[in-house]
Amino acid sequence: IEALKEYEPEVAKVLRSGNKAVQKIKASGLVPGDIVEVSVGDKVPADIRILKVHSTTMRIDQAILTGESVSVLKHSDPIPDPRAVNQDKKNILFSGTNVASGKCKGIVIGTGLVTEIGKIRNEMMDTEQEKTPLQQKLDEFSNQLSKVITITCIAVWAINIGHFNDPAHGGSWMKGAIYYFKIAVALAVAAIPEGLPAVLTTCLALGT
Repeated sequence: IEALKEYEPEVAKVLRSGNKAVQKIKASGLVPGDIVEVSVGDKVPADIRILKVHSTTMRIDQAILTGESVSVLKHSDPIPDPRAVNQDKKNILFSGTNVASGKCKGIVIGTGLVTEIGKIRNEMMDTEQEKTPLQQKLDEFSNQLSKVITITCIAVWAINIGHFNDPAHGGSWMKGAIYYFKIAVALAVAAIPEGLPAVLTTCLALGT
């Protein structure tokens, strides 16, 4: 996800408010319907439908999105197939791709997470990482171990209730209860297998 963020453009050249001059604004300020101009060397600031090509050819390097090894020729003609995949959408400039040659003007049809590259980020964020069988077994072992430790500590504390009033604790039931509670906590800490991750790592390394 962080790598995809690096492809987000920072600046866009836009025509607004009936002003014929091109204004440079932050790409994050674009909204659908804006008229944007891109030329060679620019990074496409949003998903854009080409309105007019101002050069002989218009080529886009969109390898980050479609994996195509060569730049793609673009035009303003409509695409008749509504089910066309991104590689066949020759009249669309995709956010984050680079202009290899040419100059054109187009209308913004998608920004941010609504762009094609934004959809990829959404899918990556929504994908839950599935745990491996080893991780599932470790989680199961940890849950069982924590239950056993908890029951043992409570049992140790409860067994010594009769000793809470011992003279060694000054005859105070509260001081005796706190003393044996500390013992139970120390027992719980000592029962945690701190070396388990290191042992597992070593065993996995030896097994490969």
